[in-house]
Amino acid sequence: MQIELVSLTESIYLDFNLARLNKFLGIVALLFAFSALGQSDQLIQENPYYLINAANRLISVDLDSSFTLAEKGLELSLKNSDSRAEAHCYNTIGSINFELSKYNLAIESFMKAHKLFKSLEDEDGDYISRMYLAKTYDASSNAAIAIDRYNEVLEIAEKQNKQKDIDEIEKALSRLYFNSGEYDVALEIFERRKRKAELNGNSEELALIYNHIGNIYDVKNDSAKAFDNYEQGLVNGINSNNNEAVQGYYQNVNSFFGSRGNVKGQLESNEKAIKYFSKEKQKIKKREKPDRTEEQEIQVLDENLYQSNFNQGQAYLQNAKPLEAIPYLKTSIDIASDIGVLENEVLGYEALFEAYEKAGDYDKALGAYKQFVKTKDSLIREQENEKLLALKLEAELSDRDKHIDLLKKEASLNHLQFDLALKEKEDEARVSRIMMYSLAAGISILLISLIIFLRGNKEKKKANKLLLLKSLRTQMNPHFIFNSLNSVNSFISQSDERSANKYLSEFSRLMRMVLENSKHDFVSLTSELKTLELYLGLEHLRFEDKFDFQFDVKVESSDEVKVPPMLIQPYIENAVWHGLRYKEQKGMLKVVCSESENRLYWIIQDNGIGRSRSQELKTTHQSEGKSTGMKNTEERLRIIKQLYNQDISLTVSDLNDDGTGTKVEIEIPKKYDA
Repeated sequence: MQIELVSLTESIYLDFNLARLNKFLGIVALLFAFSALGQSDQLIQENPYYLINAANRLISVDLDSSFTLAEKGLELSLKNSDSRAEAHCYNTIGSINFELSKYNLAIESFMKAHKLFKSLEDEDGDYISRMYLAKTYDASSNAAIAIDRYNEVLEIAEKQNKQKDIDEIEKALSRLYFNSGEYDVALEIFERRKRKAELNGNSEELALIYNHIGNIYDVKNDSAKAFDNYEQGLVNGINSNNNEAVQGYYQNVNSFFGSRGNVKGQLESNEKAIKYFSKEKQKIKKREKPDRTEEQEIQVLDENLYQSNFNQGQAYLQNAKPLEAIPYLKTSIDIASDIGVLENEVLGYEALFEAYEKAGDYDKALGAYKQFVKTKDSLIREQENEKLLALKLEAELSDRDKHIDLLKKEASLNHLQFDLALKEKEDEARVSRIMMYSLAAGISILLISLIIFLRGNKEKKKANKLLLLKSLRTQMNPHFIFNSLNSVNSFISQSDERSANKYLSEFSRLMRMVLENSKHDFVSLTSELKTLELYLGLEHLRFEDKFDFQFDVKVESSDEVKVPPMLIQPYIENAVWHGLRYKEQKGMLKVVCSESENRLYWIIQDNGIGRSRSQELKTTHQSEGKSTGMKNTEERLRIIKQLYNQDISLTVSDLNDDGTGTKVEIEIPKKYDA
């Protein structure tokens, strides 16, 4: 039951891969901004308001160029002692930081603008800054402050009869009150909005409002009023061709029936949604040349069709009908793939894997799981790339934020120099002293700049190491998962359905733990031990004629000890696959975890064929380099050692003088403080 979030600006959100297009659009917008003003280059350079206007035009297409112009405008404002232009610059800089989700910096800028406008008794400028502050607290999930801020601005808007702003603020307040559990207050605002929409004959707005009112009655357990409002929302949504509202109706009704165990109502509702959106899509496709707006409508309809098919598949799955769920889940995956939404593909494959598993079709379950892992890996890489690009842009703008602070200090220093020189220009000694002060202040600014630069550079290096560490950690998952899937293939190829079923069931448990742990830099030792025990059990299930194992833990309060996830598993895997698997007699694998004060000790010991013999047995391809797991683990240990300045040791040795057996000893800290 999500309610719409109002954006700060009507920005066009472009993918990072379209950086060149962004730059091109930015230049076009900049040229348009300046040509529209019809002024000379010199006048533009001397007037901060032209730079501010151009910067505002560029916010939606090129944040970097927009920030450059705003920074130049602020420099001119400070130089000219123009407090009003300075305040407008802070509003623009705040808007840029808002788009980057740097809400604390945005609030800081809007607060500066608010104080300046208030001191200038500029009511219009102050009103805009207050509105921006409310929206930024809202976006940063600080609901209590956002509500107070919105109410302050609403009072001003009502006095000035700013109807458009009143509508926007009431939308935000009704959403915030609902999400804060203040349903009666939210209902009062929704009812007020409903009366306005009815008076204006706005069916599109009414459709959304009825859906929200239905949600309120649903959480208040008034089923009759909830469903009645949902139905009103559907009627108005269809009449106004508002597919967002229609989808909201079907999504709400799906939840409504699902929470009450009404499977029949849930299935019928989802089926109606699929038919409705398919029909609407065909209507648009029948037109000779769909324009851009119609193509966007098709995109929205495809998203609705994905959600409806996915909901239907989930409904069948939750009611123990996996065979009926499969075609709907496959359709949802196809749609998600067509519109390029990887996150939805991942959800679809995960549900499809579960459906095939419950249906007893283990071959297809394995195929679905492989697709899930592959798509999940693509999604992780895409997110990591976006984070790296965002981090780079944030670092650049962060340096400029610091430069702005220095400009402010320089401006204050310049004013101080001017006043002192004007007051004491006849006193040569004092003038000399002022020059000395100025020189000292200049040196201080240079030192501050250097300190800020060095600190920022250190933080950027730390951030890059954390991203690399996370990337290495996420790379472990596909490598580990595909190695484990080989075991499932082995059981299936041997027609050992019972063992495959047992392995796949345990493997599913292990995957959930591994995927959950991989989200965190550190996990509890208890969780890591459970993962390792489950993994060892699976390896023993496949190679039970090759080795037995002992797992000895000598650690008290393991819940309080934090360790990097998936650090020990590659060495256990190496012992099984390259040491014990080739041993003629049955071998023994020992895993020991112990503690001493603030240190944690791991020993992985096997009496297998040894490292030298294992190297001889490797294929040419295998001999080209270390395994992915071993190489990544050693790199992770190196980065953790640097990042947290901790003493970490890794020793690998032969167990016996004749080269047989292998002993791995790892010593790591129990706490990691950056």
